Amino acid sequence: MSTLLCVLGVLGVLFWAGGLDRALNGFDGEGISPVRAAAGPPVPADARKQRMAPLPPPVLGTGGFQLLETGAVGGGPRWDPCRPIHYVTRQAGGPANGDLLIAAGFAELSRATGLAFVSDGATAEAGGLARQPVQEERYGNGWAPVLVTWSEPTETPGLQGIVAGLAGPQRADPDRRGSRYVTGTVTLDAPQLAAAHDAYWPVLLHELGHLAGLDHVEDQSDLMYSGGGRYTGYTPGTLRGLRELGAGPCFS
Repeated sequence: MSTLLCVLGVLGVLFWAGGLDRALNGFDGEGISPVRAAAGPPVPADARKQRMAPLPPPVLGTGGFQLLETGAVGGGPRWDPCRPIHYVTRQAGGPANGDLLIAAGFAELSRATGLAFVSDGATAEAGGLARQPVQEERYGNGWAPVLVTWSEPTETPGLQGIVAGLAGPQRADPDRRGSRYVTGTVTLDAPQLAAAHDAYWPVLLHELGHLAGLDHVEDQSDLMYSGGGRYTGYTPGTLRGLRELGAGPCFS
């Protein structure tokens, strides 16, 4: 019996260690050609001059949150609420209903942040930390969509042990108007989650919290606690943080 299943049997709760204590591949133009470093990819046709979706109302209750990154100006990077955030999924290795699960997770994240997420379907792009934020041959002349992959420890060493997922945003400031999140990655340990299928939903929500820009918290009653827990949705502290991350400025 695996360690994860043993914990499930003895404690009656889900246990995982997900996410990173920093944003994955944070950058400010590195790895982009000089032309793009000056202005960035062109504004996409589906961008707007105002929010794509309304900011959710303030969250009642108790519970705090931690951001992956903070800064003196505007409190740190945020996603642009005036552009839809596109994502793609490498479905290989995932459960039969993996695409529906991912879509439901992004819908929940959208409700919590007021950000708009759009699925661009399947991709064959391999997961990994060294990901280029612009991939013209694969995705065209724009920021690459968020990449969601089902993986396992031999492909993604960061999933060794009881780590069931890794996620984080990538930031850029190509026009010197302020650092913002432009893409990111979510990697889920398919074999480990398949062994405890009731962990799919809370682990996914936890990792999407990292993608939005949340760090772990020490409060064991919160979804963003690194040790996990038994939850069916975002907890008040996490919701408060997600609303904060969805309240960024418009760069379009």
